[in-house]
Amino acid sequence: MRVLCLLTTLATLLAAPAFANADRLLICEDRDNDGRFGLVELTLAPAARDAEVMQPNLGTYQTCTAAIAQQGACNGSALCACEDRDRDGRFGIVRHPYPTTGPTVLEANTGNYFTCRDRLAAYPARNDRYLTCEDYDNDGRFGVVSHALVVQTPTASVIQPNIGNYYACTQQAASTAQCQGNAYCGCVDADGDGRFGIVRVPSRLVSSRVTQPNIGAYGACFSNMNWPDWVD
Repeated sequence: MRVLCLLTTLATLLAAPAFANADRLLICEDRDNDGRFGLVELTLAPAARDAEVMQPNLGTYQTCTAAIAQQGACNGSALCACEDRDRDGRFGIVRHPYPTTGPTVLEANTGNYFTCRDRLAAYPARNDRYLTCEDYDNDGRFGVVSHALVVQTPTASVIQPNIGNYYACTQQAASTAQCQGNAYCGCVDADGDGRFGIVRVPSRLVSSRVTQPNIGAYGACFSNMNWPDWVD
Protein backbone atom coordinates (compact mmCIF):
# COMPACT_ATOMS: atom_id res chain seq x y z
CA MET A 1 0.00 0.00 0.00
CA ARG A 2 1.68 3.19 -1.18
CA VAL A 3 -0.35 5.90 0.48
CA LEU A 4 -1.59 5.48 4.03
CA CYS A 5 -3.96 7.67 5.94
CA LEU A 6 -2.12 9.71 8.55
CA LEU A 7 -3.63 8.08 11.61
CA THR A 8 -2.94 4.58 10.33
CA THR A 9 0.59 5.55 9.39
CA LEU A 10 1.38 7.05 12.77
CA ALA A 11 -0.19 4.19 14.68
CA THR A 12 1.81 1.68 12.68
CA LEU A 13 5.07 3.54 13.09
CA LEU A 14 4.64 4.18 16.78
CA ALA A 15 4.03 0.47 17.28
CA ALA A 16 7.71 0.13 16.24
CA PRO A 17 7.51 -2.45 13.44
CA ALA A 18 10.63 -3.90 11.82
CA PHE A 19 11.90 -2.79 8.45
CA ALA A 20 11.87 -5.31 5.63
CA ASN A 21 15.10 -3.82 4.22
CA ALA A 22 16.69 -1.74 6.93
CA ASP A 23 20.08 -1.32 5.27
CA ARG A 24 18.66 0.11 2.01
CA LEU A 25 15.91 2.68 2.28
CA LEU A 26 14.47 4.92 -0.41
CA ILE A 27 13.32 8.43 0.43
CA CYS A 28 12.26 11.48 -1.56
CA GLU A 29 14.35 14.62 -1.07
CA ASP A 30 14.58 18.03 -2.70
CA ARG A 31 18.28 18.63 -2.19
CA ASP A 32 18.54 21.75 -4.34
CA ASN A 33 15.29 23.31 -3.07
CA ASP A 34 13.90 23.75 -6.57
CA GLY A 35 10.53 22.17 -5.80
CA ARG A 36 11.33 18.94 -7.65
CA PHE A 37 11.87 15.85 -5.54
CA GLY A 38 14.31 13.10 -6.39
CA LEU A 39 14.60 9.53 -5.16
CA VAL A 40 17.54 8.96 -2.81
CA GLU A 41 18.87 5.57 -1.72
CA LEU A 42 20.22 5.47 1.84
CA THR A 43 22.62 2.92 3.26
CA LEU A 44 22.15 2.62 7.02
CA ALA A 45 24.18 0.64 9.53
CA PRO A 46 22.45 -0.67 12.67
CA ALA A 47 24.06 0.61 15.83
CA ALA A 48 26.08 -1.95 17.77
CA ARG A 49 24.41 -3.34 20.85
CA ASP A 50 26.26 -4.57 23.91
CA ALA A 51 25.75 -7.69 25.96
CA GLU A 52 24.47 -7.13 29.50
CA VAL A 53 25.25 -8.89 32.75
CA MET A 54 22.16 -10.74 33.96
CA GLN A 55 23.62 -12.40 37.08
CA PRO A 56 27.10 -11.40 38.25
CA ASN A 57 29.60 -13.32 40.36
CA LEU A 58 27.85 -16.69 40.56
CA GLY A 59 31.04 -18.65 41.18
CA THR A 60 33.12 -21.00 39.07
CA TYR A 61 32.74 -21.36 35.34
CA GLN A 62 30.96 -24.70 35.83
CA THR A 63 28.59 -23.16 38.39
CA CYS A 64 27.74 -20.41 35.92
CA THR A 65 27.13 -22.72 32.96
CA ALA A 66 24.81 -24.83 35.10
CA ALA A 67 22.89 -21.67 36.07
CA ILE A 68 22.43 -20.73 32.39
CA ALA A 69 20.41 -23.91 31.87
CA GLN A 70 17.95 -22.68 34.49
CA GLN A 71 17.50 -19.26 32.89
CA GLY A 72 14.35 -18.97 30.78
CA ALA A 73 15.75 -15.87 29.11
CA CYS A 74 18.58 -18.01 27.76
CA ASN A 75 16.39 -20.55 25.97
CA GLY A 76 16.05 -20.99 22.24
CA SER A 77 18.26 -18.80 20.06
CA ALA A 78 19.19 -16.42 22.88
CA LEU A 79 22.92 -15.96 23.39
CA CYS A 80 24.02 -16.34 27.01
CA ALA A 81 27.60 -16.90 28.11
CA CYS A 82 29.65 -17.05 31.29
CA GLU A 83 32.16 -14.24 31.71
CA ASP A 84 34.39 -12.88 34.45
CA ARG A 85 34.41 -9.22 33.51
CA ASP A 86 35.99 -7.91 36.71
CA ARG A 87 38.65 -10.66 36.73
CA ASP A 88 37.90 -11.70 40.32
CA GLY A 89 37.60 -15.41 39.57
CA ARG A 90 33.80 -15.44 39.73
CA PHE A 91 31.78 -15.90 36.56
CA GLY A 92 28.43 -14.31 35.80
CA ILE A 93 25.78 -14.80 33.13
CA VAL A 94 25.96 -12.34 30.25
CA ARG A 95 23.16 -12.13 27.68
CA HIS A 96 23.39 -10.54 24.24
CA PRO A 97 20.32 -8.68 22.91
CA TYR A 98 20.71 -10.27 19.47
CA PRO A 99 19.86 -13.97 18.96
CA THR A 100 22.51 -16.35 17.66
CA THR A 101 22.57 -19.00 14.95
CA GLY A 102 25.39 -20.94 16.57
CA PRO A 103 29.04 -20.94 17.70
CA THR A 104 32.30 -21.48 15.85
CA VAL A 105 35.57 -22.25 17.66
CA LEU A 106 38.23 -19.86 16.35
CA GLU A 107 41.02 -20.97 18.69
CA ALA A 108 40.91 -24.05 20.90
CA ASN A 109 42.66 -24.51 24.26
CA THR A 110 44.50 -21.17 24.39
CA GLY A 111 45.09 -21.45 28.14
CA ASN A 112 43.26 -20.30 31.25
CA TYR A 113 40.31 -17.94 31.05
CA PHE A 114 42.35 -14.74 31.36
CA THR A 115 44.85 -15.86 28.72
CA CYS A 116 41.90 -16.44 26.42
CA ARG A 117 40.33 -13.08 27.24
CA ASP A 118 43.57 -11.36 26.29
CA ARG A 119 43.40 -13.12 22.91
CA LEU A 120 40.02 -11.50 22.16
CA ALA A 121 41.77 -8.17 21.58
CA ALA A 122 43.27 -9.61 18.39
CA TYR A 123 39.83 -9.82 16.78
CA PRO A 124 38.12 -6.67 15.42
CA ALA A 125 34.69 -5.81 16.77
CA ARG A 126 31.79 -6.69 14.46
CA ASN A 127 28.03 -6.28 14.72
CA ASP A 128 27.36 -9.75 13.37
CA ARG A 129 29.30 -11.77 15.94
CA TYR A 130 30.05 -11.93 19.65
CA LEU A 131 33.27 -13.45 20.98
CA THR A 132 33.49 -15.44 24.19
CA CYS A 133 35.96 -17.69 25.98
CA GLU A 134 34.54 -21.16 26.52
CA ASP A 135 35.74 -24.41 28.07
CA TYR A 136 33.46 -26.92 26.37
CA ASP A 137 35.27 -30.01 27.66
CA ASN A 138 35.86 -28.67 31.22
CA ASP A 139 39.60 -29.32 31.09
CA GLY A 140 40.52 -25.88 32.39
CA ARG A 141 41.68 -24.65 28.99
CA PHE A 142 39.53 -22.02 27.31
CA GLY A 143 39.17 -21.35 23.62
CA VAL A 144 38.00 -18.36 21.58
CA VAL A 145 34.46 -18.92 20.31
CA SER A 146 32.59 -16.74 17.79
CA HIS A 147 28.79 -16.67 18.07
CA ALA A 148 27.05 -15.65 14.84
CA LEU A 149 24.46 -12.96 15.58
CA VAL A 150 21.18 -12.27 13.83
CA VAL A 151 21.37 -8.49 13.74
CA GLN A 152 17.92 -7.09 14.46
CA THR A 153 16.86 -4.33 12.10
CA PRO A 154 16.08 -0.98 13.70
CA THR A 155 12.58 0.37 14.08
CA ALA A 156 11.17 3.68 12.89
CA SER A 157 9.29 6.25 14.91
CA VAL A 158 7.58 9.51 14.02
CA ILE A 159 9.06 11.95 16.50
CA GLN A 160 7.33 15.09 15.18
CA PRO A 161 4.26 14.70 12.90
CA ASN A 162 2.69 17.34 10.63
CA ILE A 163 5.28 20.07 11.03
CA GLY A 164 4.42 21.83 7.80
CA ASN A 165 5.89 21.87 4.31
CA TYR A 166 9.00 19.91 3.37
CA TYR A 167 11.42 22.79 3.93
CA ALA A 168 10.06 23.61 7.39
CA CYS A 169 10.40 19.93 8.28
CA THR A 170 14.02 19.66 7.14
CA GLN A 171 14.96 22.78 9.11
CA GLN A 172 13.30 21.35 12.21
CA ALA A 173 15.05 18.00 11.75
CA ALA A 174 18.45 19.70 11.47
CA SER A 175 17.99 21.27 14.91
CA THR A 176 16.44 18.26 16.66
CA ALA A 177 18.70 16.57 19.22
CA GLN A 178 17.20 13.13 18.54
CA CYS A 179 18.47 13.34 14.97
CA GLN A 180 22.11 13.68 15.98
CA GLY A 181 24.70 10.93 16.43
CA ASN A 182 23.82 7.37 15.46
CA ALA A 183 20.40 8.24 14.05
CA TYR A 184 18.96 9.22 10.70
CA CYS A 185 15.99 11.54 10.34
CA GLY A 186 13.97 12.08 7.20
CA CYS A 187 10.89 14.10 6.30
CA VAL A 188 7.91 12.14 4.99
CA ASP A 189 4.37 13.05 3.98
CA ALA A 190 2.76 9.60 3.79
CA ASP A 191 -0.86 10.73 3.42
CA GLY A 192 -0.20 13.45 0.86
CA ASP A 193 -1.79 16.28 2.85
CA GLY A 194 1.16 18.61 2.32
CA ARG A 195 2.37 18.38 5.93
CA PHE A 196 5.64 16.55 6.51
CA GLY A 197 6.71 14.83 9.72
CA ILE A 198 10.12 13.78 11.01
CA VAL A 199 10.72 10.03 10.87
CA ARG A 200 13.67 8.84 12.96
CA VAL A 201 15.65 5.64 12.32
CA PRO A 202 18.13 4.66 15.08
CA SER A 203 20.87 3.80 12.59
CA ARG A 204 24.01 5.48 11.36
CA LEU A 205 23.86 6.89 7.83
CA VAL A 206 26.72 5.26 5.90
CA SER A 207 26.08 6.76 2.46
CA SER A 208 23.41 8.16 0.17
CA ARG A 209 23.04 8.46 -3.58
CA VAL A 210 20.45 10.01 -5.84
CA THR A 211 18.97 7.26 -8.00
CA GLN A 212 16.33 9.36 -9.81
CA PRO A 213 16.83 13.15 -9.74
CA ASN A 214 14.13 15.78 -10.26
CA ILE A 215 11.14 13.47 -10.62
CA GLY A 216 8.74 16.29 -9.90
CA ALA A 217 6.12 16.93 -7.22
CA TYR A 218 6.42 14.97 -3.97
CA GLY A 219 3.47 12.73 -4.77
CA ALA A 220 5.08 11.57 -8.02
CA CYS A 221 8.29 10.75 -6.19
CA PHE A 222 6.61 9.11 -3.20
CA SER A 223 5.15 6.39 -5.42
CA ASN A 224 8.74 5.21 -6.02
CA MET A 225 9.68 4.99 -2.35
CA ASN A 226 9.78 1.67 -0.52
CA TRP A 227 7.60 3.20 2.17
CA PRO A 228 5.71 -0.07 2.88
CA ASP A 229 9.08 -1.57 3.87
CA TRP A 230 9.54 1.19 6.41
CA VAL A 231 6.24 0.63 8.15
CA ASP A 232 5.46 -3.08 7.82
